[in-house]
Amino acid sequence: MRACNGRCSAFSIIEMLVALAVIAILVGVALAVGRQVLNSSRRELTRSELTALLGAEESVVHKTAGMVPPSMYSFLVEYQQMHAYKDANGVWRLHANVLTRFGPSMVKSSMVAMPDNGNMLMITQVNDSWGNPIQFLPTVFYNSHAPCFVSAGQDGLFGTADDIHSYDP
Repeated sequence: MRACNGRCSAFSIIEMLVALAVIAILVGVALAVGRQVLNSSRRELTRSELTALLGAEESVVHKTAGMVPPSMYSFLVEYQQMHAYKDANGVWRLHANVLTRFGPSMVKSSMVAMPDNGNMLMITQVNDSWGNPIQFLPTVFYNSHAPCFVSAGQDGLFGTADDIHSYDP
């Protein structure tokens, strides 16, 4: 070991604290920017999801001669029944469609009765990218359009400024 002769080169406690403070500030800025990027990406994914749902709803309305489904559940069931078929074993299956493209974390499924007294596993709820259920407003006019799909947005509360609609205001 070398003797120090009063002139050792080392960091003082204040220099160490300043360095740690700078690192903490940089980490905080990086986390804030990351959170903004994540929420922006979730907003865009939800907008895309709402647009896809609106297109699916329009196909149901077209097929039912202009009848708008009265609720989200009935819309989802009607749309999936349009894409359902029986396989050779008599089991109900779904052709690929808008709803089957949503990831498993964005949907909730349950058994639904089919026309021939059979049952089929169907998507009965669609969630936005924050995990909140999307609402279907079949007769409420929003920005001169009806029907409309609505996500509660990041805060999970409907009727606030961050709500996302299938029709932009």
